[in-house]
Amino acid sequence: MNQCSECGCLCGNVEKKCPQCSGYYAQIEAFLTEEGMKDNQGAFSARVMHADDRKRALLDELRAVYRSMPKGSVWILYLVMTFVFALFMVVL
Repeated sequence: MNQCSECGCLCGNVEKKCPQCSGYYAQIEAFLTEEGMKDNQGAFSARVMHADDRKRALLDELRAVYRSMPKGSVWILYLVMTFVFALFMVVL
């Protein structure tokens, strides 16, 4: 059973919208919100490319990504970059 987040009506699992108020169910709303967040992540390049100061916009975006990463991911990224740098230096 699905419960409408707007009017509280209980309806079957087959329907996607409430038959009384035409509102989406909570699971559908959560999915649509998640998809909207994914669309906003695609706006990264648009925010950087349309900024007056592209360098500052890129640095701000990279800082935001760094702040949102868990510490373990930052450590792994550091190790990978160090390894690639070491390989690059051996080739030169």
